Amino acid sequence: MKDVIKTTKLIGGGKRIFLKTIESLEEILIPFGVRLFGASFHGGYYQIPGLGMAFLAITNFHDGLLIKTKNGNYIITPKDTMGFKEAIDTTIR
Repeated sequence: MKDVIKTTKLIGGGKRIFLKTIESLEEILIPFGVRLFGASFHGGYYQIPGLGMAFLAITNFHDGLLIKTKNGNYIITPKDTMGFKEAIDTTIR
C-alpha cells in the first residue's frame, strides 16, 4: 500500500499510520526519558512530557520525526529522515 507507513513488528509491535490521518510531520529530538537499555532499537507506547502518549519506533537518538495523526502520536527514526519527510509531505499535500 502506498498510502500507509508501517512499523516493523520487531519494534514494539507492528503499527500502520494511514497518510490521510496525518495532521503534522516535524523533526524532533528523541526524548531523553526513553532509554535503550543496551538494545539497538526500541518501541512501544510512552508518555512524553509536553506531548502526551506516543508510539515510538526508534533505532537511534539522533534524527527523529514526530507524526501527529487523528489517531495518536508517533515518533520514528527513518534511515533518511529529511528524504522521508519530503516524500510524505509531497504525498499528503
